[in-house]
Order: sequence, then structure tokens, then C-alpha cells
Amino acid sequence: MEGSLTTEVWAYLLLTPLPMAFALAPSSQAEQIEVRRVESWREDDVEGVASEVPDPIESGFDVPVL
Repeated sequence: MEGSLTTEVWAYLLLTPLPMAFALAPSSQAEQIEVRRVESWREDDVEGVASEVPDPIESGFDVPVL
């Protein structure tokens, strides 16, 4: 029977989820990762905010030639 599914193929198809289950299952031997709290900051905390962008030519940058 060419092109038909054999018992071996069905066995592989049924065993396919097993490695996924092992990979996703929680392990008791795993090392616990320390959870750190992320601090939020306001824009008021930023010092030296520039209100105006300097001219690139005055800063020493060349004008690109296209």
C-alpha cells in the first residue's frame, strides 16, 4: 500500500506532543529567577532637556551629497 499511513507513522504522530510537554512542563530542579521591580520615572526627572535642535552644519557634520 504505497502512500498510505502505516502504524509507524501514526505512532510518530501520536508521540509528537511528548517532547513539547517535557519542554513546557515546570521542573522542580529549575533555578528560580529573582523578580525585580521596574521603577517608573516621570519626564520631570530628566535634566538637561534641549528645547531646540542644533544645526548639524554648525556642529561639524557634512552635508550629504546625493
